[in-house]
Amino acid sequence: MSRTTLTEGQTEKIEALACLVRELRAIRGWSVQDLAERADVSPQTIYKIEGGGMTRPGVTTLSKVAAAFDATAADLLDEVGL
Repeated sequence: MSRTTLTEGQTEKIEALACLVRELRAIRGWSVQDLAERADVSPQTIYKIEGGGMTRPGVTTLSKVAAAFDATAADLLDEVGL
């Protein structure tokens, strides 16, 4: 199995993470640009996370996004069972 190949269960968890980020952003009424600015990442990064195109977001990126929601990366991962 290559490093970029995900199991079905992992794919489901990544999709759940994408949905969680989208939902948290929507609850706050933020645009993708708003979240990107608050997390100090590019809007393209947020689009990739929310769209499931980023199959393995880095710890730094996930930590920045989580911090924008006053959470930790572990909080987000725990929420989706990763």
